[in-house]
Amino acid sequence: MFTQRFIITGADLFVYHYMQTNPEKFPPHIIDNIRKYMIKVGHLKENAADRVHEEEEEHKKKLTAGSLSIQEVPYRR
Repeated sequence: MFTQRFIITGADLFVYHYMQTNPEKFPPHIIDNIRKYMIKVGHLKENAADRVHEEEEEHKKKLTAGSLSIQEVPYRR
């Protein structure tokens, strides 16, 4: 349909957050490239928040994918 291509030469945090909240509109490697750019120019740090978000997502997947088993442990005084 459209054959026009663009070269992205810069972005701000709004762009990065938009891409993160709309991942269906962008290929994952493009979002990752923008994240690396944000780190490079100092808009993001090697982001602990990204790691926390990724760990939360993995935790949610584990909870929904598997069954939760609980073992009762007797209380001792």
